[in-house]
Amino acid sequence: MAMKLNPKALLLSAAVMVLLAGCTTWWQQQQAWQRRQAVERCQQRRAAIEQQLGQYEVAQQTLRQIDAARYRPSAAPEPIDPEQASRYSQLDRQLDEERYNIAYSAWQQEEQQRRELWLSEQQQRRQQAKRRRSEAIEALARLEPSLVSAGAPAEAQVANLSHCGTP
Repeated sequence: MAMKLNPKALLLSAAVMVLLAGCTTWWQQQQAWQRRQAVERCQQRRAAIEQQLGQYEVAQQTLRQIDAARYRPSAAPEPIDPEQASRYSQLDRQLDEERYNIAYSAWQQEEQQRRELWLSEQQQRRQQAKRRRSEAIEALARLEPSLVSAGAPAEAQVANLSHCGTP
């Protein structure tokens, strides 16, 4: 016995199938779009984190350089050569010694000023580097609080920072 197919039912079934196929395609497109958006946000966030980590490392390196820097004084005036001075008269030796003492005293004063200026500049550089380091840590804490531990990036957390998938 042959079954009669109702043309309206067939048409309705076909319409439902087309509609379902269209909805499935639309749903898949929406999911793909959402995945791409999530990957893009992840990549932007990761780039911002890497930038802040880079700024933190630059500040840390600057602080290490400042700590390692040592003041180098300028050359002091050459002392009087005793062998050469022995050839001069007593008066000439006294004049040479006075000139040397004046030059040495002037050098000491200049050297003290240079050292104080150097120390002041080092302190300013240190404060700027500490400020930049703090700013980078604060930015990291805003981006990903788990990356900051005890006021510094947590190395283990940074190493485990998720990699973004591809769209």
